[in-house]
Amino acid sequence: MGDPRKSPWAAMNDRAKARANRSKRPKIGSKSSSLYKRLSPGTRRALAVVALAALAGLAALIVVSSQSTKYERESSFAIRPSDTVPPGSLSDVTGTLSQSDSAVTESIVDILGSSRLQDTSARDAGVSPDAVATSGAQYSWLATRRPGSTIVDLRITGPDPSTVAAMQAAAARNATSLVEANYSLYSLESLNGTTSVDQVGPKTAQTVFLAVLLGALVGLGLLFAEGRLRSYLAGQPPRPGNSNGDGRRTPDGDMSDETDKLESALRDSLGAGASVRRVAPGRIEVEPPEGAPGRETARRKP
Repeated sequence: MGDPRKSPWAAMNDRAKARANRSKRPKIGSKSSSLYKRLSPGTRRALAVVALAALAGLAALIVVSSQSTKYERESSFAIRPSDTVPPGSLSDVTGTLSQSDSAVTESIVDILGSSRLQDTSARDAGVSPDAVATSGAQYSWLATRRPGSTIVDLRITGPDPSTVAAMQAAAARNATSLVEANYSLYSLESLNGTTSVDQVGPKTAQTVFLAVLLGALVGLGLLFAEGRLRSYLAGQPPRPGNSNGDGRRTPDGDMSDETDKLESALRDSLGAGASVRRVAPGRIEVEPPEGAPGRETARRKP
């Protein structure tokens, strides 16, 4: 509690000094904030773009890290006339294969992509047949024909490279047997030697790079939009409103009631002999009575 022997003006002066002392205390982050304020606007914008790009790259890295690794192996087969075809029928068999819409060729492609071949190859590789399907399963299986040719590509993808390799080898053996059993005039010839299993996903480096690039482009786009908006606002005429006399705008609205209340409160607290007068709209000049301790002139805004 304050000293009751002090005048109201001295007590008010002490409170003002106490508030000033508290405001001088160093605040957490004041140094970093001061350093940031000393940076030029161009440097701040560049840092903002870099930060946005870094956040985009970090988000992409987190997403990619949560994805499982996938491996793929591809084999190619050529449809040829069987060695058992009589010489007199060889031209007819070859002519059938040369047709772009040959039904025989499409049927052999269907055999390579059939669930029967998938199931037998999965069992030979030690995998449940339910784990293999064209899509939506643990291991994907896809057989496609190259346009205008008799070459069929078989692609198997899955999380375990050794299982993918074993399944691909089993598919090559079983597909040859199925084609010979259904079409005795035709056979499959493997066009691949011993091929390696390649990792196809996730492509971490490529994904993160694209995310960083996209984040930087978004940041540059935002900076461009900000510049256009600033130029547009700078060209607009000032809106009507109140002014405080030094060129700065003040909010619209009449503050005379608040000023009257503050002026009346000051007169009551300072007592007789104090000078309280309004010197401008919203500004009051206070002068303590003659002989009051710490006498000085103060200006206060309501």
